[in-house]
Amino acid sequence: MKIVHTLLRYPPATGGVEEYTHELVERLREKGEDVSVETTNLKTHHPPTLLPSPLDDPPHIHRHAAQTFDAIGYPIPQGLKEELSAMPMDILHAHAFWYAPADIAARVAKRRNIAFVLNPYYTNAGNRHAVKWQLYRILYGRATVAAADAVVVISPFEREQLQKDRFLFQRVELIPPGIDASEFQQSAPNPFPQWGINHRDILLFAGRIARAKGVDLLLRALPRIRRQCPNTHAVIIGEDFGFRSECEVLATELGVADAVTWTGKVSRSELLGAYEHARVFVLPSRFEAFGIVLLEAGASGCPVVATRGSAIPYVVRDEETGLLFEPDDVADLAKKVLALLHNPTLAKRLSERAKDRARTEFTWDKSVTKLHALYTDLLKKRA
Repeated sequence: MKIVHTLLRYPPATGGVEEYTHELVERLREKGEDVSVETTNLKTHHPPTLLPSPLDDPPHIHRHAAQTFDAIGYPIPQGLKEELSAMPMDILHAHAFWYAPADIAARVAKRRNIAFVLNPYYTNAGNRHAVKWQLYRILYGRATVAAADAVVVISPFEREQLQKDRFLFQRVELIPPGIDASEFQQSAPNPFPQWGINHRDILLFAGRIARAKGVDLLLRALPRIRRQCPNTHAVIIGEDFGFRSECEVLATELGVADAVTWTGKVSRSELLGAYEHARVFVLPSRFEAFGIVLLEAGASGCPVVATRGSAIPYVVRDEETGLLFEPDDVADLAKKVLALLHNPTLAKRLSERAKDRARTEFTWDKSVTKLHALYTDLLKKRA
């Protein structure tokens, strides 16, 4: 079975879509499948920045230069259409609605009569309300979804959004991201002392430093939290996607700059250690297509506070595996964090249930097995 995945960005570019695809690709290859990736050399796409060159990519990853446009975030991989038109394949699997690699793949698959799978990671929120994107969705994007032999969603919320916006699709499969349970079976070293943080109640955030991730909400909640728990310290892990400087100014204005540590990107072992040794993991996102860090924090035994919205309630069950706060409600966010800081019994009960659910219900083995079965079924139907 020859499988080709195409997407705009790929690790070492960071992001949930990128990591999800990377896990699927590498685990399918471990199963002996012939899987390759067609992507670009972009590190970020809006604004466009490039990954360092040269990259030490293995032969199954091919990167295209991307033609970018200042006015819109729609980079076009140069030569992708020609590459997909010529290379042998049985399955063409595209990732990310709203972007050129999926649109190009849909039309090549249709012309070549190749089984086409689409992971849209669909949302119609935020800047997607702009007229240019609504025109794209109606006039161009609908055809990309309709071309798919199977649409793969990563949460029930995503499926509901596609149905709400009246997309037509032949088949839909729920294949969420997962974790490698073996990563969480041994204790990880505590990274906080090396970052100069000792003997404090640590609130941990991990993700892109972008407006949609709601880091500003955590900062606004911090003064309220510190009034009752003055040793509380926020640790922000992740790469800057154009929002960090604004957040740093906000932290200074709020008088909590000394209670915030910005680590940038960290190693995997440091991230696992941070999950394990933090008091509370906070993800105040305004939107999440899934939120893999919620599973990882839960699997590490760190109690979670997150936004009640988008796909998050699918990942975190309120008052069962974590606590959810109302969107953009800073007072409610502070209240939920304080509930965990003040009540270790509650924190332990939620974290134990989250650990069990993450390690049993959401694993990469389950996700890859389901995806492989989907590929096999699509090829049988075309035989």
